[in-house]
Formats: sequence, structure tokens, C-alpha cells
Amino acid sequence: MISAGMERHISSLFVVSNTKEQPSIALTSIAFQLLYAKFYCFFNVKWVFMSALGIFELGSIICAVSNDSNTFIAGRAVAGLGGAGLFSGATAIVVLVAPLATRPVVNGMIGAIFGVCSILGPLIGGILAEKSTWRWCFWINREYSSITAFCANTI
Repeated sequence: MISAGMERHISSLFVVSNTKEQPSIALTSIAFQLLYAKFYCFFNVKWVFMSALGIFELGSIICAVSNDSNTFIAGRAVAGLGGAGLFSGATAIVVLVAPLATRPVVNGMIGAIFGVCSILGPLIGGILAEKSTWRWCFWINREYSSITAFCANTI
């Protein structure tokens, strides 16, 4: 969630002035939401979620190693493809794990975390870009993805 908030800041640092910033992560995330919803209906929720996490991580790695804006945009598109599955998966996991009485609270916490990360993401991204390199904004996803994968495997 933090990396999604950093997209605009990092893209403004990386994309060359003669190209337009393209919302590739949002486009692919929106385009594949319904497809992932069907995947969660027909396949094992844990494995679809883990696959989406792997795709998101692959997109982050592509962005971290990119040398031109086209590769960077492609990496953001791949990350958006995985991000669509993560968002749908969080909802599907809440439905399966949380009792009916606590689902609103859990969904509210997910929304609150998203809101806080939307604010903290650009701040952390700016600090990383100024103090080290913008590539760390994408390498840091490995640690968060590892924690997420561990938690998803325990369910």
C-alpha cells in the first residue's frame, strides 16, 4: 500500500521531461479487478492472493532495475496487475476469516491503513529518493511482501 502512494512522486523524478506520466498502475489495477474477483470465486483464495503478491513483487523489481521510462512504465503496469489481486484478495480473506459481526471493523481498519499509507508513502518515498536513490522505493517492497506472504500462509 505504501508503494501505491509513492507512484506519482517517483514517476515525477524518473520520467523524462519529453514523455507524459502515464498512470499505468491504476489502469491495469482497475482493468483486472473483476477478473481477480472471478479467480477468487473459482480458485483457492490463498494461492490466488500469493500469485497476485508475486506479480506485484515482480512489477516492483522491474521498476527497481529499470533504466528507461518505458521499462519503468511496464513495471508499474505489472505491479498494477498484481495490486488488483491484492485489493480483491484482502476483501475475500476478510469474508472468509472474520466473523460477520467483526467484518465492518476489519474492513474499516483496512481502509484506515490505506489512508495512512497514502499519506506516508510519498513522504517515505521522498526521503528515500533524496537520501539514497529512488530505486529503494521499489526494493523496500520485498520486505513488506515477505511479511504479507508469511501472514497469508498462516491463514
